[in-house]
Amino acid sequence: MCNPSRGLKAVLSKCVNPECNAPFHYLREGRLFRVDVGKKASPKAPAANSKKPVRSVEYFWLCGRCANHVTVKFDEADAPVVVPLKPAARTAVAS
Repeated sequence: MCNPSRGLKAVLSKCVNPECNAPFHYLREGRLFRVDVGKKASPKAPAANSKKPVRSVEYFWLCGRCANHVTVKFDEADAPVVVPLKPAARTAVAS
């Protein structure tokens, strides 16, 4: 999961819910969330500027127990925020 020679770091060590300490072992339960982070291209950037914005991908995991009652949203700084599921979404996750 982690390749130090490429500068990658593991972010899936435990459930993203700060109130939960479930360790991440497998993807067979829970939910995985992906977020693109980094500098975004400016809409006013000149077309001659051929440099692509620096971006990276981070993954966050909710264990199966937490995924039944919360989800993850991302704020303006792309930081994960755990929020309660709406009642209709809870029944969809449970089935």
